[in-house]
Amino acid sequence: MIPKALGAASVRPIILSILARQETYGYQIIQYAKQLSNGSHDLQPGILYPILRRLENDGLIESYWVQPANERKRRYYRLTEKGKGALEVEKLEWLKMHDAFTRLWGPEPCLI
Repeated sequence: MIPKALGAASVRPIILSILARQETYGYQIIQYAKQLSNGSHDLQPGILYPILRRLENDGLIESYWVQPANERKRRYYRLTEKGKGALEVEKLEWLKMHDAFTRLWGPEPCLI
C-alpha cells in the first residue's frame, strides 16, 4: 500500500491524468487508479467524490449525467482547458521530484 500522505498528495494528478485520457465516472476512476498502481492506490469513494467536487468548483473538470440503457444514471467527468493547464503544472512538479529521487537513489547517487 502507498503511505497515506503520498496517496493523498497524488490523488489530484491521478484524477486529472485519467480524465485527460478519457471522460469517465467516479467508480471507473477508482478502478483505473487501482490498476495503474498495481493495486497499491486504494482510492476510496469518501475521498474521491469531495475531490471531484472541488476540482469542478475550481473549473478544472466538468460533469454531466448519462443514463445507459437499463442502468442507473451516472455522473461523468471530463477535463476542461483550465484542467489541462493544471495537469501540465502537476506533471512538471512531480517530474522534478522524480528527478531528485532518481539522482539520490540512482546507480550513482548524487551527493550534494
